Amino acid sequence: MNWANLYDVLAWLMTAGAGVCAWGILDVAERRQWLPGLATLDFEAKRWVALGVAAVLTLAAWGVSMLFFYVAPPQSWRAGVEEVVRQLLVSLPLAFTASQIAHARAHTARAQMLEEPMEQHELCPRG
Repeated sequence: MNWANLYDVLAWLMTAGAGVCAWGILDVAERRQWLPGLATLDFEAKRWVALGVAAVLTLAAWGVSMLFFYVAPPQSWRAGVEEVVRQLLVSLPLAFTASQIAHARAHTARAQMLEEPMEQHELCPRG
């Protein structure tokens, strides 16, 4: 994938990229406490919030794609509704899977970063 052009970035955002970006936005917002209520949500509610953010990102990317004439705009309101549903049915399963993978990788990396200093410290003899 060539990240130098907007078309590829928008195409990525309309698939798995929406999930990765949604996870990233919510992860940073939670760790920096930008959204105070986010930390109090249980894991299931956070998944639904992430799915909602991914849906918004998908539809925003689709809208920008229409604005730049990368995709044809719908011919009627019914065609518009059908296209919105199609975009979400294609994007959200991919976005959900990608966000779960990103979350798992970050969780594993953070756990390893916390464990490494302890392991290195244990190998060093105390004087």
